[in-house]
Amino acid sequence: MRLKPTGSYFSVVGITPIACANSIASYLMDDRHVPIGDIFFVTSWDERAEPSSTSQQYVKEVIDLLTKNLEHMHSDGLDDITFHPDDIVWIPEENLSLGVKCITEGIFHKTARNERIIIDTTAGRKTMASSAVLAGYILNNRYERKVTLSYYWLRRFSPEIMGKPVYELDSDDAEIVLTDINDLNEMITKIRNQYE
Repeated sequence: MRLKPTGSYFSVVGITPIACANSIASYLMDDRHVPIGDIFFVTSWDERAEPSSTSQQYVKEVIDLLTKNLEHMHSDGLDDITFHPDDIVWIPEENLSLGVKCITEGIFHKTARNERIIIDTTAGRKTMASSAVLAGYILNNRYERKVTLSYYWLRRFSPEIMGKPVYELDSDDAEIVLTDINDLNEMITKIRNQYE
């Protein structure tokens, strides 16, 4: 029996939809995950600061690949989940400060105060992931939102596993890493205290 959804998932989407789909599938299959009801996407706008048709296509590919992943894994993980491919958080990937602002505002307006927020920083460029982490930090510390960062990584970086769907990988090939923002707060406090 699936638990009632208590969270929303925000995934950064870049030019490799398989990484994003594998990350979401791994999150849904992990016993530690917070049940989610909604999946939103964070991706870059075009050079005119408008929604990018290329990015929209990547989002559609992520949804298709994720559905295939979960079908092969015999999971009902998508039964109670609503995708929001037309309600994207658009960001300028080259501008870290504006990216942080766009992601913070986008997530803030799409979630309830007591809702768990999962921010997946796997895909996208480094500035996109950095913006997402900083937005999570602000949402947690300024707006008292419960934020968990999610990251999918390959334990073995080899050509034979690159680009494979998660259901074709061994459990030793990849994993999902979950970090509560409060744990980062504790680490930052320790570091600050160490150097004061």
